[in-house]
Amino acid sequence: MASTINASTSPAAIVQTADGTGILSLQTGNTTAVTIDASQNVGIGTTSPSGKLDVTGTVYGGKNGTQGYIGIQGSGDTTHTGYIEFLAPNGTRKGYIGYADMSGSGQFNIWGESSTNALAFATNSTERMRIDSSGNVLMGVTAQRYGTCKLVAEATSNQAAFLGTNYSGDVSNAAVYVSKYDNNTTTSQVFMRFIVNNITSGSGQINANGASAAAFGSWSDIRLKENIEPLPSQLNNIMSLKPCEFDFKGYTDGMGHQIGFIAQDMQKVYPDVISEGEDGMLMITGWSKTEARLVKAIQEQQQIITDLKATVDSHVAIINDLKARVTALEAK
Repeated sequence: MASTINASTSPAAIVQTADGTGILSLQTGNTTAVTIDASQNVGIGTTSPSGKLDVTGTVYGGKNGTQGYIGIQGSGDTTHTGYIEFLAPNGTRKGYIGYADMSGSGQFNIWGESSTNALAFATNSTERMRIDSSGNVLMGVTAQRYGTCKLVAEATSNQAAFLGTNYSGDVSNAAVYVSKYDNNTTTSQVFMRFIVNNITSGSGQINANGASAAAFGSWSDIRLKENIEPLPSQLNNIMSLKPCEFDFKGYTDGMGHQIGFIAQDMQKVYPDVISEGEDGMLMITGWSKTEARLVKAIQEQQQIITDLKATVDSHVAIINDLKARVTALEAK
């Protein structure tokens, strides 16, 4: 029971009752709205407050100028300045938001305590990101897609991620670092893998390639292949390529200078290495400036071989003519 102050509607009156419990109940229409217990705990929407203010239902804050707010101020020390707890119906705390020392760091926290549930973030009524119960950050997905990754970002349209610097003087600073713990520089040390076909097929990887070097690696096991045939002669194709030097437009001070091939020329010889970007521009894959230099060297060597062959053929013709003359003289 409790002492009550009731705003009665029938009849219209303020009705007061008293008992010796030390509990005060404020009522409207014979329904309890506020309870103040004997320990001066105030309950709104509950008759059994468990703290100085225990509210069951929706709370709206005050107004500071044109902005609404709810302020929470702690007391007693400087490491517990205020936080909001979230409790299950049985009273078990599921998490809190605020500046509290639960983590031992005295910092502002968004703190989940469930061993199975995730911390989710949403905009426009749609989940955008979550941190699962193992501390993995998932963006665009609600569960792991491949292995157990600390960061997963998946897009159903457009690009999934962009990593870059945006300041002058960033030439010597890497935009991305990929680090491995083991001091292993063999090709078994994998830095990055590329996967296609909805995470079912490999498309290569970047691995160590000896001390101070890394390289692209390709899946090449014979168990992955079929219809294996020797490659047809490629000399005519190589001789048809046009390695060249050029300058990319839009650069100054010679920074656009490069060695390589023109995509349209390469497309006539090896169309399988040409692709088209989203802007319609053609790209070459698998042929670098090193290959351009090697192709040029092969073409130069082939010209030398062709010239030598012509010389040899000429000498052979002379020798054959001399042999014929000697044979004719010996026959006389």
